[in-house]
Amino acid sequence: MCISHLSIDRHAQTNFDAPSSINFELLKTYLKAGNPMDLPVYDFVTHSRTKEPLNK
Repeated sequence: MCISHLSIDRHAQTNFDAPSSINFELLKTYLKAGNPMDLPVYDFVTHSRTKEPLNK
């Protein structure tokens, strides 16, 4: 789910615990291929992803 185009108020209203916030098709593709993943890190202060992902 990409929310970078939304206002800060809408960022604050987004439920990242909802299943719809996960791109399961992309996740499945990466897991099947055995590729490392850049996991987004959410900043609750700014209601956005941090610039640096967590590499796994």
